[in-house]
Amino acid sequence: FDGWETTLKYVRTVWSEQGPFDGLLGFSQGAILLASLVALGELRQGITANMLLLFGSAVPGPFKNELASLSGHKGYRALHVVGRSDRINPPQGGKEVAAAIGGDVYEHDGEHIVPLDEASLLVYSSFFENVAKEASQRQHG
Repeated sequence: FDGWETTLKYVRTVWSEQGPFDGLLGFSQGAILLASLVALGELRQGITANMLLLFGSAVPGPFKNELASLSGHKGYRALHVVGRSDRINPPQGGKEVAAAIGGDVYEHDGEHIVPLDEASLLVYSSFFENVAKEASQRQHG
């Protein structure tokens, strides 16, 4: 990516100065950024998140080999939200990201959007509940 080093430095700075955060959420290019961070191992080197939410993701072209070499990361939970009618980042790309980094895939009938219908909100709620339960179990052994 053009500007990758600057972007990575910015993410690290925000994480260290304003974080840590429980999770990361990305839509479209933001989701591709998250996939890139995972592919390059950045989520094990100072940026630690309990959960990832990727909406409308795609395989990060410059890092597709690194992404393909992953077999699912278990240090966090991930939810991949994929639009069946997405023409900007077609669904197969989001599914490929999900297969590489692990996590659940939620497919909706929409396009390149963050769906906010009742069914989608229930999926998000369930995801957050599961993350909270796992965090509680880790804290209480």
